[in-house]
Amino acid sequence: MSRELNIDAADLRHTWDIVAIERRASMITYPNRDVGLTADDVRKWPWKERQERYSEMLFDPDASVSVALLGKQVVGFAASRRDGELAHLRKLYVDPVHQSQGIGKALLGEAETWAMENGATVMELDVTDYNTAARHFYEREGYMLAHNPGPQLVASIGVHMTLLSYEKTLLAAEGELLYERAG
Repeated sequence: MSRELNIDAADLRHTWDIVAIERRASMITYPNRDVGLTADDVRKWPWKERQERYSEMLFDPDASVSVALLGKQVVGFAASRRDGELAHLRKLYVDPVHQSQGIGKALLGEAETWAMENGATVMELDVTDYNTAARHFYEREGYMLAHNPGPQLVASIGVHMTLLSYEKTLLAAEGELLYERAG
């Protein structure tokens, strides 16, 4: 029996589920010889600090955290922050066992809708250069490469990575959400 997917606003009871999903996905995505990251490095990341950051975002009027639920199980999340007309998708993760089922697309759509409803006209995001699956996903959803700042220190984990910045222009017309490629 299949369970229905629901996208809902996260609350405090979801924050550890969110961190668990990010950790499982990160264990697959981030260990990389080119940047010197191992699975052991990922395990040592400051996961409690991330849980606290997501908890704080729940009470920030310029932030949104949504969860994807299959029944009562959290299977993905998106976290965004808005600054005027610019919104930044901070995180979007789907539990690896639930990927390629439209969950990421649903979460991204919810983040974009939230951004527009709160006055943003552009959504931006960063992706590591070697995460080709995520890059292709965002490109299929209309995001364009905005710039490549080159290797930079990701302070929270103490590693230099190349983050690619993508953006998409969000337009509203006649009460509908329309998408247009940025550029």
